[in-house]
Amino acid sequence: MNIILFTHFFEIKIRFFYLITSFISTILIIAVYFEDLMFLLIKPLIENGITGVNPYHFIFTEVTEAFETILFFSLGFGAILILPFMVYHLWAYVLPSFYITERKKLTQYCAFMIIFLVLSNAINYYLIIPQIWSFFMNYETNHALLSIQHETRILSSIKFLFRMIWWFILIGQFPIITYWAISMKWICWGSLKNKRRYFWVFSILFAALFSVPEIWTQFLIIFLFISLIELTLFITVLFDSYQLKKRVKYV
Repeated sequence: MNIILFTHFFEIKIRFFYLITSFISTILIIAVYFEDLMFLLIKPLIENGITGVNPYHFIFTEVTEAFETILFFSLGFGAILILPFMVYHLWAYVLPSFYITERKKLTQYCAFMIIFLVLSNAINYYLIIPQIWSFFMNYETNHALLSIQHETRILSSIKFLFRMIWWFILIGQFPIITYWAISMKWICWGSLKNKRRYFWVFSILFAALFSVPEIWTQFLIIFLFISLIELTLFITVLFDSYQLKKRVKYV
């Protein structure tokens, strides 16, 4: 028994060491190439012609703000990049303790987690962030009586961008969490299907309350939420049909 516990703790320690080493290495590499990665992050804003975003002009108002920006950017970007590696180590650690059928399900869960992670980041990067940033930039005015101009403060901009990225990473895992809850019998598939309209209403309310008051941005968020709901239902039906056919085949 002591040998088994020692083996498990040793494996946890080794995998934790790999994660920490990879995370620190990623942070250092990001800090070295901060300017290139920062330009990569704001590239969709520049390509969409959004005012107030100049790749050569950011300001900071405190002495330590530039250093804090590089540190915050390195930690945030490194955490995003290390997520698939964390999923892999979690999968590799718990996989031997499952049966063969459970291993297949766990592998499917982890694969879809990474796929939805990439999809949510891509949608957020190319569609959501440029629209939201463009809306707030429209408050600039250059009138004869009043002039309101935006100066891009680098730390606040980085915090805003990473806040959007992490929100959509969490939202992107909604289909996987829902399907897992259905497979664990915590949620009934029939009631979920019958109450689909309530999820639609929730999507509209969420877009109205937590997004910018711009109609096209709200329509885009509603569309994304409804697409996530319908995709979750589709994946659930697809896997349930596949499992039913397998059971009928082996009976």
